[in-house]
Formats: sequence, C-alpha cells, structure tokens
Amino acid sequence: VFEKSTYQLSFVMGISEEQPFPIVLPSSVEEFQAWRNEVAVTPFGGAAAFVAALITLSENEELGWQCIIAQTDNALLQKSASAKHQLKGWSLRNIEAQRLKERIIWKPHVARSYVQGTSPENQYTMPSGEKVVLVYTQDVDKESDDGVQKVFVRSTGADSARPIKVKKNNRGLYKAHEWSSLGLDCRKPIEAVDDDL
Repeated sequence: VFEKSTYQLSFVMGISEEQPFPIVLPSSVEEFQAWRNEVAVTPFGGAAAFVAALITLSENEELGWQCIIAQTDNALLQKSASAKHQLKGWSLRNIEAQRLKERIIWKPHVARSYVQGTSPENQYTMPSGEKVVLVYTQDVDKESDDGVQKVFVRSTGADSARPIKVKKNNRGLYKAHEWSSLGLDCRKPIEAVDDDL
C-alpha cells in the first residue's frame, strides 16, 4: 500500500542476527501514521519510525514536524493550539523543538547519516536504490517496567552508534522517549572543490 520512497532498515540484534525492515518516507502524515502503526509494535520499529521522521524533517519541514510529533512519547508533547507546528492540537515541547531545529533542520546531513551508503565523501547523499539503517540492541539493555527500551542506531559519520530510548504507549506503540544523541553532529560533508582558476 505504501509505494513511495520504500526504504529498507536492517536491525542488528546483538552482533550476529540481522533482518531487513522496510520503511517509507511519507507524502502525508496519515501515510506515516498508518505505516508507523504497523511497524512501531517493537522497540526496533519505534526507533525506525523516528529515524524516518528525522529524515522527513530534514527534507520537508512541515510534514517532518507532524511525523516527529506523531512518533514522540506524549510526555515530551504539550497542548498548544497556537503552535506553528502541531498535530491535533499537540506540539513538541519548546526545548525539544529547538534542539531538532538546530541539530537536524540546520544540519540535514545528520539525519541522512543514519542511512547506510552515505558518507562525508558523498555529502551524505542517500543511495538511489535500497536504503538501510542499522539498528541494534545490547544484551544488557532490557525493557524497563515502564515500557522504556534503549536501542542504538549507526551513523555513517560517527565512530559509535547513537542510543535512542523508546517507550510503549497505551496502544502498544513504541515512540521516541529520549533521542538527544541522534541529533549529535557527525563528520562534516566533504565538499568537492572545482578549482577552475
């Protein structure tokens, strides 16, 4: 049903098991929510959906904010009918919105760095074919009693994976609960210089 921008995520569980996971970059928030409702039933799917929302934010700010709000734990949202970016009267808390603005909107290569095949050398250009994001968990990171689980996402512009915590909501969906590390900068894109002097 989701034909546009089909991507593949591979989840690396431990260090040996890996399975492909298809995601989409949506053309509407309704499309995002329908896909999210299918995949965010596991911590891996919840993390995958948030990464997809970050990439969407880096490419389409208006739609991206709606996807981010839809995939964020309710504890990080606020009721705000007057907010510029909102979804059903809910918006991201101001500090979280400012953090994403500075770290993702102003530096879109950070979100794209989570797609395998990107690199500083190609300015984090996503491959035209299959796109893969590597997400994994460590054996010591078990789901807490309140439904919080930590998983890790690899960045092609950093030496270590970035953690994200997702939390299961009342409908059984895992949403982003703490993601500050996903906004950390990575190696700068290397711009090709054409010296025609």
